[in-house]
Amino acid sequence: MRYPSTTLRPCLCLMAWSIAAIAAGPADEGLAFYQAKDYPNAFRVWNACAQKGDGACQYQLGLLYNWGRGVPHDANVARKWFESAAAQRHAYSMYQLGLFYRNGDGVPKDEARALKFFEDGIAIGCDICMEQAGYQYWKGIGTAPNPERAFVLLYLAAPRSSYAKDTLDKVAATMQPEEFEKARAAAVAAQRGKQPSFWTTWPAYLIYGIVGLVLISQIARLVRTARR
Repeated sequence: MRYPSTTLRPCLCLMAWSIAAIAAGPADEGLAFYQAKDYPNAFRVWNACAQKGDGACQYQLGLLYNWGRGVPHDANVARKWFESAAAQRHAYSMYQLGLFYRNGDGVPKDEARALKFFEDGIAIGCDICMEQAGYQYWKGIGTAPNPERAFVLLYLAAPRSSYAKDTLDKVAATMQPEEFEKARAAAVAAQRGKQPSFWTTWPAYLIYGIVGLVLISQIARLVRTARR
């Protein structure tokens, strides 16, 4: 069975919440080393915070082991770090685990379990999981064929994935007109449901941070005044 492209993609996460958004955390520090191709130092930083339970660092450490960058390639160690991150609801770790089980990399091949990981990832915001799950529903891999579910997932992923867009067109071409209209209506409804509230977007988090700084500044001023 030939699967869709599974090029690994490091997760570049924007985390903006109050004052904590201003200081770079260890995941970001490690990413700076990684982008400079200084893999040993990326490993040093990510390993330290992964050992302390940081899910983002555990995910990045899993990628290093999976790619063999800065450390020897070890799929079993990579999988264990992805499992640790996934236990903390790290979305892209769900994606990596889905690939492990679908391809049988260091684990018994289990396409149904792979689909479960992709679905779990979708539930917590893993967009790339949509195209993988959509493909499996279309082809009936690890599940009964479900063209409507495949259409919905690929429709949602298509704006950010040329693969999803191309596959969506192929799925649509196999549908009867009434099946297509039903699937399209479900996809449009799902897309509306995914539209985030402004107050959960990054501009809102930036506002929260600025407001937090202003409040702390005002509190500090009041404390200084009270002490005079």
